[in-house]
Amino acid sequence: MKRGDGPINFKWGPRYVIVDQKSCQLKWYQSKDNKQFKKANGVVNLKGSSVSELETLHKQPNAFSIQAIGHDKPLYFSGKTPIESQSWHTIIKQAS
Repeated sequence: MKRGDGPINFKWGPRYVIVDQKSCQLKWYQSKDNKQFKKANGVVNLKGSSVSELETLHKQPNAFSIQAIGHDKPLYFSGKTPIESQSWHTIIKQAS
C-alpha cells in the first residue's frame, strides 16, 4: 500500500499498513523491519473517520483518502491494484 504525504509536496511512497479492528487504529511503517520493533511511523484513530471512494488522486490510481477526527488534512492511500485498494478500503471503512 502507498501513502501520499501531499498536498503541496505530494509524494507517494510504499508503506506497510496494519489495521487493528479492536482499537480502530491504522498504523503504518516505512519498512517491514519497523514492525518487528513495534515502532509505527504513524498512527490514526479510525473511529468516526470518513473514507472517500476509490478514485485517481494526485495522479495516483486506485486511491482513497481518510479524514480522521482531530487531523487537519486527510491521509491518502493507494494499493498496487484496484483489488488491493478495494480490499483495504473495505477493511478501513469497517474499522471507522
